[in-house]
Amino acid sequence: MGENVTSRALKTSQPAKPAQGAFTLRHTDGCHYLFGWTGKALRQLTGRALRDHDFLSLWRAKDRVFLQAQLDDVRRYGRARTIKARAIMFSGESRSCSFEFSKLAHPGWRNAAMGCRWRSPFHKDLPSHPIRHLILDTDTA
Repeated sequence: MGENVTSRALKTSQPAKPAQGAFTLRHTDGCHYLFGWTGKALRQLTGRALRDHDFLSLWRAKDRVFLQAQLDDVRRYGRARTIKARAIMFSGESRSCSFEFSKLAHPGWRNAAMGCRWRSPFHKDLPSHPIRHLILDTDTA
């Protein structure tokens, strides 16, 4: 006849699909933030598998100290952060994007310290060339 209350509750308690651009980072040995889980869109944008790759290495060298301080603040104090950036493609094309970082309530999940989301107006219109590196937007710093 119809579903019972228990089966409806189980269906609604299933984990939601991760948001496009979602990924996790874990902190290691003082200065590295390694990718854990990454979504398909982010792997396509960078043109490589990112698991265990240092997130900070995708950034321009002079931006890494600022970025590490922001990530440390999220990890230690749970303060969410949004960082504005420009993604520079191998073609030389540049596109705006932002990264949202928040501390995970249960950091033991896949050994991740924080949940993150990459946002950009070009999610639906993926560039033809992968990202070469990221630079901080001047409005962030």
